[in-house]
Amino acid sequence: FKGNEDYITPKEGTRIIYNGDFDFNKLCSTIKSWYRSKKFIMAEKEYTIKDKPLGKVAELAWQGERKQDTYTKFKVNIFMEINEMKKSGKLDNGNMLIRFVAYLELDYKKKFESKHGKFMQDIYNNYLIRKKLKDYEDKLGDELTEIYNNVKEQLELYS
Repeated sequence: FKGNEDYITPKEGTRIIYNGDFDFNKLCSTIKSWYRSKKFIMAEKEYTIKDKPLGKVAELAWQGERKQDTYTKFKVNIFMEINEMKKSGKLDNGNMLIRFVAYLELDYKKKFESKHGKFMQDIYNNYLIRKKLKDYEDKLGDELTEIYNNVKEQLELYS
């Protein structure tokens, strides 16, 4: 454990790439209700839909955080980009990229921000609370898997 961010996913995120029919509103509400059910404080950082010649382009970004204790926060950010989005009957159709980024934010109160703080933080993270941080990684990983699978299920991507 080095620094203040411990990524569960790659930094660029775990991805779902999809091309086909989907229910845009249902997908967004699935994501939002997952954040609520896991007691994350969620912020919609971006929500833009633009008309383009080949269809709409949508860009959405949600950021969620939840305090685990006085040292650690769970962070889950979800980014959705849809190109060539058009209505297809009652559904929407388009090319979609969804990225899920999850990490632990450590020392969010900045208690280790002194000259020797980073050294002390490394000892704290890697020896004193290593087991607890590993348990947090597993828990956040399980929660991320849940929303990832919920989205895949909604897109009918069974693998």
